[in-house]
Amino acid sequence: MEDAYTKTLVLGYHDVVRHEDFKSSGFQSPDANIYKVDRADFTKHLEVFLRNPTRWLFFRKLRNVVLTFDDGGVSAVDVAKMIEQFGWRAYFFVTTDRIGSDGFLNEAQIQALHKSGHLIGSHSCSHPIRMARCTEEQLDREWSESVRVLERILGEPVTTAAGPGGYYSRKVA
Repeated sequence: MEDAYTKTLVLGYHDVVRHEDFKSSGFQSPDANIYKVDRADFTKHLEVFLRNPTRWLFFRKLRNVVLTFDDGGVSAVDVAKMIEQFGWRAYFFVTTDRIGSDGFLNEAQIQALHKSGHLIGSHSCSHPIRMARCTEEQLDREWSESVRVLERILGEPVTTAAGPGGYYSRKVA
């Protein structure tokens, strides 16, 4: 399956935690925990990435590789340190209603990630379970308010976002 459109391989993560310490970062539920990667396993992922850190052979074509981290869990601070040692940067998508809550990034941490060269984007305000079922008014608030909060924190425009929960639709876009 080769096509002219696939240019980038996106590897999406959520939280990276030590020894299944799921409560240390991000959302707290059995459903959220299945998306959390053990730090030892993430280190193994990084070892694989080191073999060819910016381009991978994917479907017989070389593709750029981008790392993304959803939700804004506090593990982003450690993840950033881990990947920065290789000169890499990532996309961190933040759920703004959770900023400063237990297990989530605070404003200073978001600013530090940004100053270190990582891209900060919206992951909505409240992280609706099924964003595609939101009304137009709810979607407008989820996107515009989250962008407003992040722009205030970063002091510059926020132009990227990742929809939460994987429930995507034209309306969500």
